[in-house]
Amino acid sequence: MEVAIFKCRPDNPFHFGKTSLENSGDIIHSDTLFSAIVNTYHQVYPSDVENLIKAFQEGQIRISSAFHCLEYAPDQYFFFLPRPVNYQHTTGGNVKSFKKIRFFSLGIWKNLPEKEKLLNNPRLILGESYLVTETELYQIGLHPDYLKPNEFLRDQKLVRTEMYPKVRVHASDQENVFYHQFHIQLQELQTVEEEDNPHPNKQTHFYFLLETPPDSPLTERFKQIIRLLADEGIGGERSVGCGTFRSVVFKSAVEMGFPARDEKSTQCTLSLTIPASQDDFDATEAYQLVLRGGGSLGIKGEAENHRRQIHMIAEGALAKHEVKGKMVNLAPPDFRAVYRNGMSFSLPIHLPSKT
Repeated sequence: MEVAIFKCRPDNPFHFGKTSLENSGDIIHSDTLFSAIVNTYHQVYPSDVENLIKAFQEGQIRISSAFHCLEYAPDQYFFFLPRPVNYQHTTGGNVKSFKKIRFFSLGIWKNLPEKEKLLNNPRLILGESYLVTETELYQIGLHPDYLKPNEFLRDQKLVRTEMYPKVRVHASDQENVFYHQFHIQLQELQTVEEEDNPHPNKQTHFYFLLETPPDSPLTERFKQIIRLLADEGIGGERSVGCGTFRSVVFKSAVEMGFPARDEKSTQCTLSLTIPASQDDFDATEAYQLVLRGGGSLGIKGEAENHRRQIHMIAEGALAKHEVKGKMVNLAPPDFRAVYRNGMSFSLPIHLPSKT
């Protein structure tokens, strides 16, 4: 298992549409990442793209969604993972602050039974959405001692949303031609330079986990395409500069501290998932659904032709064991296949005992 890190330029914009241009997600869902990879692969290796899709369907290649990480020193990274769905701590504390947390640091995520007491401490919440430990704050140089005067940890935003007014110049009528478009920007956090904090600027990046067959020509091509995505971009509005990266680097997931795969342990999903069978569905104990799909296919200029929509299990779902997931074809009738990737990617997680 490896980690692929999309290294971002400070304040570079991204647009990951949910239902329209007037909103944007802040992570790269696994189905969006899959589509970007397959479309770029088709441009470079058109005769081999079916083999790539088959490798995904058979589980030879697996990818998670892309979450945020912080480069706190050159080539030193600090990873965040989705908070398990329906996870509620039972030790009191500020419930409102806890509800806003969407991501746990890798250190907390791997050791929830031991770290549960930290959920009571609002001083360990970074930018309202990220929970970290005090030791980690010192490690990455974001402890309150390192912050600039009159700045607080909750004000350190890893992701910022920008709104831009737009006009539909080529609209057939003048109704509803004015609209707003939302982009997200991954932030560079700036702290005070100290002797034990020699790198005051911390850049936020995207990362995702991947598994590929070893020593395979398909794996080499697959990684080549991921590197090419730095220039091709991911998401919407790429023609106006959104979605590109500075570079892509690969790291060993084990060396970065991620837990090893264990199919029989309790799992937390790190990708969007479509259950492949009743066993998959029965194994999934806690989950939330998101509606994915839609969007015009632009068939011969007929904008009313859209991909079909489907409900998928969101990242952070809990399962009794590893589930497989599946791909589905969301193309309209009499059109080429348009796949939505619902193959599951999960890691083992240890939850506090229920009392």
